[in-house]
Amino acid sequence: MIATLRLDPARQTLIRSFMDAYLRLSEEEMSVYNQGIEAIGEPERKVVMEITNQWAEHAEKRAIALGEERGIRHGEATILLRQLTRTLGPITNALHDRITSLRQEKLEQLADAVLDFTAIDQLHGWLEAHVQH
Repeated sequence: MIATLRLDPARQTLIRSFMDAYLRLSEEEMSVYNQGIEAIGEPERKVVMEITNQWAEHAEKRAIALGEERGIRHGEATILLRQLTRTLGPITNALHDRITSLRQEKLEQLADAVLDFTAIDQLHGWLEAHVQH
């Protein structure tokens, strides 16, 4: 068990990162894990629960950050699509999908470039020049 290894924080972080990326427990596996926790002595259980709580806090912070990032990107894409529609006319579904799939960095670059667009061909050209398929 990790608690008995007495790992330094850097190694705990490495193991936590690995577990976050690769370990997804099913309900049955979680039940076995919980039974294992109940079977160990109180001092060791405290250490295990402390590590588990740290991992849960880390996972929660990571999920919040990802959610915020997605929300910001969605908001930027929405505003950009509104500006494009107002400037260039209706945007096809294919263009809509292409724009909403852009990374935040590319959305920001496109937001700057759109100020100079006067025709839909310029948007197509910009996407071809700046976005890999």
